[in-house]
Amino acid sequence: MPRAVVEIQATCTPLEALDYLADFSRAPEWDPSVVTARRLDDGPVQRGSRFELTVRAAGRTTPLVYELVARESDSIVLLSRSNRLESRDTITVAPTSVGARVRYEAELRGLGWSRVANPLLAIVFRRLAGRAAEGLRRQLNAISGAN
Repeated sequence: MPRAVVEIQATCTPLEALDYLADFSRAPEWDPSVVTARRLDDGPVQRGSRFELTVRAAGRTTPLVYELVARESDSIVLLSRSNRLESRDTITVAPTSVGARVRYEAELRGLGWSRVANPLLAIVFRRLAGRAAEGLRRQLNAISGAN
């Protein structure tokens, strides 16, 4: 199963980081592989909130619907599942002397016949994760104190 883990240090607080990242409609602000994103429901972002993203990888675009399936004081989990692909994003935060340490773990799995593409998917996925990590660091530092 393709997996990417990035850890970044940010100047925002852990709560600012979690609030920002829980709203997955903001993903295009920090992840260059996300072409579009929108919230599918209203009200506060909470467990059960859903987001539709269009992701570009290896020259193809894929629509994914994510649901915020868990939210704790120090973590969130977002899950997307279609007939071809499952993606699980787990984000944990911890306070540091200068802000927050953010650990973003993304697991992607081809389902059905798509499983045969998992090794190729892993290579592409890790490359995209590196680009997203830099955007995430930039955005989290920009929101520091802005909320």
